[in-house]
Amino acid sequence: MKKNIALKIRIYPNKSQRIMIDKNIGCTRYMYNHLLAMYNETKKIASYKEVYNDDNKFLLESDTSSYSNEQMKLKSAIKNHYNNPSHFGSPTYKSKHNKKQSYTTSVTNNNSRVLDNKHIRIPKVGVINAKVHRLFGSNYKLKSVTISKEVDYKYYASLLYEYEEELIENQNDSLFTHVVGIDYSQDKLGVLSNQEYLEYPKYLLKSMDNLKELQKKLSRCILHSNNWYKRKLELARIHIKIRNQRKDYLNKLAKNMSLRFDVIVIEDLDLQEMSKNHHLGKKIYDNSYGMFINKLGYKLEQSNKTLLKVDRYFPSSKLCSKCGNIKNDLKLSDRTYTCNCGNIIDRDYNASLNIAMEGIKILAEQAIAINI
Repeated sequence: MKKNIALKIRIYPNKSQRIMIDKNIGCTRYMYNHLLAMYNETKKIASYKEVYNDDNKFLLESDTSSYSNEQMKLKSAIKNHYNNPSHFGSPTYKSKHNKKQSYTTSVTNNNSRVLDNKHIRIPKVGVINAKVHRLFGSNYKLKSVTISKEVDYKYYASLLYEYEEELIENQNDSLFTHVVGIDYSQDKLGVLSNQEYLEYPKYLLKSMDNLKELQKKLSRCILHSNNWYKRKLELARIHIKIRNQRKDYLNKLAKNMSLRFDVIVIEDLDLQEMSKNHHLGKKIYDNSYGMFINKLGYKLEQSNKTLLKVDRYFPSSKLCSKCGNIKNDLKLSDRTYTCNCGNIIDRDYNASLNIAMEGIKILAEQAIAINI
């Protein structure tokens, strides 16, 4: 079974290489916008070759293999919009003022490749200094490379590899030795059914004072002046640092949990709707529970383990984990669950126990033996 794996690395292009990368980004943006304009007129997706004319001969000087990827991106955007218009808006034009600029080049005839742990080769750009922290074997085939430029003017390359996954037999009951449920927590990242709390460092909250001060300085600057651009760059660097800290922490936490547990059960929460709450939005954004679940999912899959999702309408918080009674008058402000049966327990811990038990029921229905 063929699978894909991506590796993002930092690259260090010289001045001429940066100019070429910026030119490639601009040309692919031009191509995408013109393909979208042609689609809006004819309601048909044209070939990227139909965009060529005497006025845009500069397109041929760039990496032309990236244009077919822009055509596929437009197809995907249109398909997503028609399949789920409430979630995906209609395709919009790309702007050079977007926070992140990138282009994707396909690998043909080994034109893009990793030379060693310090160099990679990209068409039209040449050999670029890089920090390749992981080298793959010959059974991994490089399919495409995405070059991106961040708002702090740092460059990155995302390498997409294809490999053949070895077939592993389905897990039997002897392998399912650790099952745990996770309930989302407002103050922390989550609560486990083994009464363990997943802490979160709250990187955004710690940087709020610095961000507010820089935002005030930015508001006093003249729009598009030199000082305005300097303050914008300072703000961007802080946000990028917070993002990198968050990703690093969640990656390590997800990896640790994938090693400890064989089955992890979670609630299928609508985090996008929850984030609209003015009191909870910033906390949900800061701890990035959705990002944590995504990372946990693919790390468990890589280890041939299981991530189960319980229906979002399952009353995990209102259900007593001891007697099964449902407390319909439970408020969000009630942080301790008190039942008539005498069960007095932390609200989130009670929910995690119910989520774990519901997950075991789902596995039992799937005829999978569980040994807790």
